[in-house]
Amino acid sequence: MLGLFAALLVPMSGVVTQGVEQDHPALDISCRVGRPVRAAHDGVGRSRWTATHGWTFHLAGAGIKTRYSHLNAGAPAGSYDRGQIIGLCGNTGRWSTGPHLHFEAEPLHLLDVLESPSAEQLKSMEQTPQWRQRSVEASR
Repeated sequence: MLGLFAALLVPMSGVVTQGVEQDHPALDISCRVGRPVRAAHDGVGRSRWTATHGWTFHLAGAGIKTRYSHLNAGAPAGSYDRGQIIGLCGNTGRWSTGPHLHFEAEPLHLLDVLESPSAEQLKSMEQTPQWRQRSVEASR
């Protein structure tokens, strides 16, 4: 498994203020607000807001998924190359303890990339004769 992570680029230089632990699956790297954060690997990514982690950029590709949290700003959805700027360091989210990057990495699993069907898609599937037949057979 270590080989999977050996090729990752460290997203920014700085002092590691907290390492990977059982309740903290990430590296926290201190920074100045507005400092560029770079993609650790090639992949497809997008930014999302959560109350706890603030702006977080999610990147998936090359068998790895990485998350970059507490960003001041995150890049738009798209394809990114290793080393490309994907956000700016910040202090966003309730769990931020000051300006830093919360950087997580883990293996990418097939279920991570499969999209769940929407409610409309599920409803249209239920209305097809094949779906109804399978449902009846499964309930026997």
